[in-house]
Amino acid sequence: VRVPTKVASWGPQQILLDHLISLVMAHLRPVQLLRVYNFSTRASAPTGSLDDVVDSLLAKVEASGGSRSNIVAFSGGVDSSLVAALVYRAFPASTTAVLGLSAALPAAQLELARGVAAHLGVPLREVATGEAQREGYVRNSGEACFHCKTELYSTLEAVARVAGAEEFTASEEGGTGPAASSSHQPSPHPSSSSLAPGGGGGGFGGQVGVVEGGLLDGGAATSDSSASSSSSSSGGGGGRRAVVLFNGTNADDRTDPTRVGLRAAANFGVASPIEALSKAEVRLVARHMGLPNWRHAASPCLRSRLALGVLATDEALARVEAAEELVRGALGGALGVDGNLRVRTLAKRRAVIEVGQNLIPPDP
Repeated sequence: VRVPTKVASWGPQQILLDHLISLVMAHLRPVQLLRVYNFSTRASAPTGSLDDVVDSLLAKVEASGGSRSNIVAFSGGVDSSLVAALVYRAFPASTTAVLGLSAALPAAQLELARGVAAHLGVPLREVATGEAQREGYVRNSGEACFHCKTELYSTLEAVARVAGAEEFTASEEGGTGPAASSSHQPSPHPSSSSLAPGGGGGGFGGQVGVVEGGLLDGGAATSDSSASSSSSSSGGGGGRRAVVLFNGTNADDRTDPTRVGLRAAANFGVASPIEALSKAEVRLVARHMGLPNWRHAASPCLRSRLALGVLATDEALARVEAAEELVRGALGGALGVDGNLRVRTLAKRRAVIEVGQNLIPPDP
């Protein structure tokens, strides 16, 4: 166990390092704690005024949006929240935020996502995703994110098909369509979703073409600009695609070689309106737009805590979530909403606690 030997103070809670370690090891037993790891984030500011940046992002969203429906892959994180705010502002009558429910989503993140969606006013749908049924995801050999995102975007396609059917029904009955009638009532449990896992794929019944499981008619997009330039012959809107999926990919994601899920986004022609902004810039814009989670720490899915080769089973994910909650509780208020915390499961039944630099005791 590689940890500092000196007993140190962890802020006003006076949490002892050895006590924290004993809590985690007792919960993960017989998993061994390997080390305490620290990391930090960089800060920068976008060029031009923030109002100009928002106007530019809105113009990008408006140029790439769908004529009938705009679906945001939503997690409650600052990236997807900013995209949801932008898309909803540009297309208030046709935007839906969709949150995928699975064992990889912590309960705390689910509650945060619901709160952010309610704050924005954007209609929220919660749907169960079936990545745990995909062998490549469970095997976790380096392509799990690709399989997970493929499942997610397939599910979003299913949401779009349902939304299209509801819109048609509403128009036939003189209604206002799904966007106007959607509420923020959360699904009580993933199983309550009307969309079954793995129900995606197969296109939109002629509204847009499907290429390699995607939305584009004529080829899979490799970027947001190529996605926005593609059109559907039956979608209306002057060549605009009928349905568009949006995600919260940022500039830092584009340079991260582990983000293999970006390939899935390209296959499905997903638009990424904030892909030119760094994470720090995303936070600045989100704060400017009044998003309540602009300073919240990043919260990737629980599967990202598993080292390559550690099977991504529901049990393994639940253990990680419980361990992180245990550490968070032991730290009291020391983390705050912007404090970084990870409990990673390694091979050979070891684990790593990662916390922010501010929580690492100084050298004696």
